Amino acid sequence: MLGFVAGVALGASFSCGTQKLAPSCNTTTCTGCCKTDGTCVEAPFNAENATCGAPGTVCANCTLASQTCVDFVCGSMSGGGCNAANCAGCCTGTARDSVCITATSDNNCGQGGQVCTSCGAGTSCKAGVCAEPTAVGRACQSDSDCASLGETAQCRKNTSSGLDEYVGGYCTLDCSDGKQGSCPEGSACVEVSPEYGETPALCLDLCNGPSDRCREPGYACYPLTSGGARACWLAPLPQGPPADKVGQACSVDEQCQNPPLDGFCATGSDEDGGQGAFINGYCTAPCFNDQHCSVDGGAVCVGVTDDVAACFKRCDTPGQGQGSCRPGYVCQLVRDMAGNPLPNEGVCGPDCHNAVGLCGMKTCGANGYCQ
Repeated sequence: MLGFVAGVALGASFSCGTQKLAPSCNTTTCTGCCKTDGTCVEAPFNAENATCGAPGTVCANCTLASQTCVDFVCGSMSGGGCNAANCAGCCTGTARDSVCITATSDNNCGQGGQVCTSCGAGTSCKAGVCAEPTAVGRACQSDSDCASLGETAQCRKNTSSGLDEYVGGYCTLDCSDGKQGSCPEGSACVEVSPEYGETPALCLDLCNGPSDRCREPGYACYPLTSGGARACWLAPLPQGPPADKVGQACSVDEQCQNPPLDGFCATGSDEDGGQGAFINGYCTAPCFNDQHCSVDGGAVCVGVTDDVAACFKRCDTPGQGQGSCRPGYVCQLVRDMAGNPLPNEGVCGPDCHNAVGLCGMKTCGANGYCQ
């Protein structure tokens, strides 16, 4: 029969140099280091060479640079000393036992094998250089307070959903639609998932981890999904409005939105205009967790492919036909990450009779399941 895999998160994707925020892993949620996809490597496994990093920082793979994990930092312990040839960050000194610091901070700042320096008052370490803080991320009351960023500068007061506040205001620029080049040095163009109630890509202030604190209260330093960079954004994380329309019939995306902001209609037609799997349409949304899919647990986040997850209406009679699902749908089996079926856990998915080819090499049984 058709089966879904529970708990598979959407894969990170990038366009025009825009990065994604992966804020599910930070100093308050993880005792170890954070992978670039936002998952946590719990202590003590953050002290291993392949997953090396202090709590809340991005995990480094020391084996790629023939280094070893020392005090949660990748360092050269070959006896030849740290230098420009073997260190992209800064060196703790010039002695033969000096260590390479790749996760630079205000107290250990430098790049290209330079000796680490401590940034002075009014400056912070941005990409290995002590520099004055960018206007991005500063507190503001109006757009005019952010004028140094340019004509399109804005003082962000609330998220796109209107449900969460940028405490004290946040100076930024909209860098969506190919405008990421407008972000000044010391900031990055970040596309925050609509799951958190923010839709445009924005310039966010870069940070270096727990030792490089963001404005308080209201902000924290989160890992991005590419390059080991980090940026300051809202703390605690907004949850955004949970979906309440999953599984309903639809013909256009608007019928499935607000909430969720990112809801869409899986239509009943295929690319050639023929009958598709989702008869009369099916409201769903991309998701990272069940909380984004429903208020009361009536819908869950399940994997559709290896790197795509979406919301589906819950049912409790998997393998027994239509059950509580709409006509044209049957209660499908849900499996865990190991491929094991979850007892009494199902979601309403298309009856395999809905369209030709849904079962691939299998056959479509009279009960609506692939066999």
